[in-house]
Amino acid sequence: MENSLKEFLADLKEAAREKPVKAEIVTDNEVIERVLKKAKEINNGYKTKQ
Repeated sequence: MENSLKEFLADLKEAAREKPVKAEIVTDNEVIERVLKKAKEINNGYKTKQ
């Protein structure tokens, strides 16, 4: 689980680097939805690895 989180954070950093710099206004709900969606993907991947 911890590795998945580290990978997720590394992916976030990488995505942040790749994105062209532009202002993006995001509501808290949108952020929460994205994080939950990613967490669900990680969880599904974790289940299939076991």
